[in-house]
Amino acid sequence: MFLRTDPQSGNRSFSSLQLASRLADPSREILVLDEADVLLNVDFGCFPPPDSSPKKGAVNEFLDSAPARMIFISNLTQRIPDSILRRFSCHIGFEDYGPAQRRRIWDSLTPSGELFTDLERQSLASRFKANPA
Repeated sequence: MFLRTDPQSGNRSFSSLQLASRLADPSREILVLDEADVLLNVDFGCFPPPDSSPKKGAVNEFLDSAPARMIFISNLTQRIPDSILRRFSCHIGFEDYGPAQRRRIWDSLTPSGELFTDLERQSLASRFKANPA
């Protein structure tokens, strides 16, 4: 089961997540929540959380009582409070690729001369830290 964000506001209703967690059959389904940053990162540093962002206590209570099996995908894990992190069974982090790894990906995705020259692919791999895959 996938929960999508509202295409206009970019928000996802916390009550929708609560409902989905009760509707999902834990013996057969996993609830996948992508872009879970607004839910899990209750401290946004210099950026205040959106008005629809639940408070940490509500998130902790939800994680403690939700019957569903869930996977949360977040890009800002360093901002997730310890009180929320300890409620997860496991955490899997993915480090950014280095220039050599990115170059190998660019080479495998774009054979020489097809879309980019060798020099352009080297430049892309060196300049941009985003992973091309």
